[in-house]
Amino acid sequence: DVSAAFDAVARIAGAVGRSDFYAAALKALGGLFDCSYYCAMRYTQFGSPRFLHHNWLTDEEIRLYNRELYRLDPAFSLVRSGETTPVFSFIQIANENPVSVFFKNLEHMIRVKDELVFLLPAAGGIWAALCIDRIEQPFTDDDIAFAAMIHPLVDRLHRLHIDRTLLGPRNGYGSEGDLAVLVTDQDGRVVLSNQAWSEVVDDTEPLDVTAIAAGRKSGVHFLASEAVLYWEPLEATHAVAPFGRIFVIEHHSPGAIGLNLESLIASVRVQY
Repeated sequence: DVSAAFDAVARIAGAVGRSDFYAAALKALGGLFDCSYYCAMRYTQFGSPRFLHHNWLTDEEIRLYNRELYRLDPAFSLVRSGETTPVFSFIQIANENPVSVFFKNLEHMIRVKDELVFLLPAAGGIWAALCIDRIEQPFTDDDIAFAAMIHPLVDRLHRLHIDRTLLGPRNGYGSEGDLAVLVTDQDGRVVLSNQAWSEVVDDTEPLDVTAIAAGRKSGVHFLASEAVLYWEPLEATHAVAPFGRIFVIEHHSPGAIGLNLESLIASVRVQY
């Protein structure tokens, strides 16, 4: 339904820069695919994932995910490995990984039949995932193809939302307290930073990001207390600092657990 698709994209566009962007985007996409359950996730290069919005998980399920299950999350694994794909469904990946621990227990672990994921890159090595869930039936190949067709539009609207939210605390990843964010222009001058950056970096001994970066467009630098600084260039079309750089400080967390059953058993044998 082309009319429904345009209407959904228009509703997502209308939420750009607003605090309810992820809720509005999920509701619009859920309507397109006849899904009433959904969640939005934020993935980073070193820290654990965070829920940006959801409408059905219990507090205990979120605690369990944050404590250990996130390491089995296929989207988390894709982001950490760098082998991301714009759109995928859980069952689609399960068919490609028949010995996966996660997918053998998919319905039991997350109480859904299948999940369709839109992976959306953002500046600073950060990714957002818009996830819509079906309780009783899997997503079809046509569903996945249709999602892939509209993904570029959703992606550009999300990038615009991130640009807008960097200008102020409006529920973008830059306003999250666990991520310290600093943006510099193409000449290395500070354009903006969030409150978390001020709290992490001691004002009496400022962190010299220019010296640490040493002219490199992107890189990683390990700080004290298991904190990690990483940076990357911003696009020429970035609304805040075209050709600039974004610096992010976050705490290191355990990485993804191998989803292959044999490798997991081997790992347990070594550990125990």
